[in-house]
Amino acid sequence: MTRGALHHGCRAVRFPWAAFLLILLAPAGFGCASGEGAVRTGPQLDLRQRQLFDNGVDLIADPTGLQGAWLDQWQAELDERLGHADSIVEVEVSAVRTDTDPGRHTSYRIMVRVLRVLKGELEARELSLASLQSDAGFPSVERNGSQLLQRRFVAFLLRGVADDGAGRDHFHLSPPSQATLDRIAQAEGSHIEATTIVREAR
Repeated sequence: MTRGALHHGCRAVRFPWAAFLLILLAPAGFGCASGEGAVRTGPQLDLRQRQLFDNGVDLIADPTGLQGAWLDQWQAELDERLGHADSIVEVEVSAVRTDTDPGRHTSYRIMVRVLRVLKGELEARELSLASLQSDAGFPSVERNGSQLLQRRFVAFLLRGVADDGAGRDHFHLSPPSQATLDRIAQAEGSHIEATTIVREAR
């Protein structure tokens, strides 16, 4: 399921010393990747980042209905995601696929179409977001997978690396509520309507 950036599409290395050198350089970001699907690498996520970008989804359509400690927690987590995210985009879910590896571990791939970029730069028009059985957000995808299709979400993306060293986008999906969009607009320093501060994905 995880794409290997070291061997896929690469020319075979004949000499042992060259292969050894290639292996040494791979963690530093060297390797083979092609086209728009090139693997993007980043640092290992710390514990808090793994909690915020849990590769899961919430369905809180109207956060203003939360009260007390629940509202405080929602605002705090949203602000932290805004601070850490490399990119924030509005997306529409086109498919949810289930995979099983040889060890019988289940994972989900959420296929999304990028509608608008709210923060950062993102060239891709489509993304495949993976939720593994070991991810904190996996139960939320497993429980709500059938409810995600054709729905729009705000995707908070943080680039990192998987356990095997391959590049991976960690994510959290939230409904595009006005409260969420307003918070993003405020964080981006804009005073205009939240739904007009975004730019169309290229």
